[in-house]
Amino acid sequence: MTCTFDLSSLLLSGSLLHFLLSFSEYILFCQWFLRDLTGMLGGILFAFYQGSNLDSNAKMWRLVADFMNDLGMLMDLLSPLFPSSLIIIMCLGSLSRSFTGVASGATRAALTQHFALANNAADISAKVPLNDLNILSV
Repeated sequence: MTCTFDLSSLLLSGSLLHFLLSFSEYILFCQWFLRDLTGMLGGILFAFYQGSNLDSNAKMWRLVADFMNDLGMLMDLLSPLFPSSLIIIMCLGSLSRSFTGVASGATRAALTQHFALANNAADISAKVPLNDLNILSV
C-alpha cells in the first residue's frame, strides 16, 4: 500500500506547466488502483465464501476457473470498444481473473492428490509446469 501512495505522490509531483500531463497520470493511476483493489478484494471474498467448497468439487471449480480466465481476457480485449464503461469492464475483468487465481490455486492440490497413484504428489507437482512449458513450445 505504501508503494502505491508513493507512486501517487510521484505522479502528482509536477509543476503548473505539466498540469494536464500530471492530471492524466493521476487518472490513469486511479484506474489502475481501482482495478487492482477490486481484484484483490474480490479474491479475498471469493476465498472466504467458497473456500470450503473448492476442495470437494475440484473438477467443477477448475472448469469454472478456466471459464473465468477466458471471460477476464475477453473483457480486457473488449474494454476499448466501450470507453464510457471502461473502468467497470476493467474491474470486472480483474475480478474474473482473481476468481481464476483463487479457484485454480486451491484446486491444484486436490487434483494433484487425485492423480498421485503411487504416493508421488511432489513429483507430479514438479512436472506440471514443465508439461505446460512443453505444450507452449509446440
